[in-house]
Amino acid sequence: MPPQLTPSDRTYRNTTIRITELAVTDAVLRGLTFESCHIMGPAVLAVLDGVTMNGCTYDVANNDLDSVIWEIETGRWVVGAIGIESCEFYGCRFTNIGLAMPPELSAQFREVVAGPD
Repeated sequence: MPPQLTPSDRTYRNTTIRITELAVTDAVLRGLTFESCHIMGPAVLAVLDGVTMNGCTYDVANNDLDSVIWEIETGRWVVGAIGIESCEFYGCRFTNIGLAMPPELSAQFREVVAGPD
């Protein structure tokens, strides 16, 4: 059984996290660090300012990155998503997680995840 998560913790390492368990007191997660974690949904994360994702993997249906990325206009509010702001993800695996982001960030994200042609 995974350890009990505490929304007030700032750093999570080597653990499985149902991301919705961290959003019980606020719809925006701020200033959290995740290292070698398995981030599980179902959930959509709205990528806000200051988010870093390095060395992460994304469980993608049929190798279709469009199944993960939800493009939204810059500055548009998204209801029902969990916002992530000033969060860092290093070497994490995302399962059943969608990422809502503006088109310009989406293009950068696709380039990093897909790698060079």
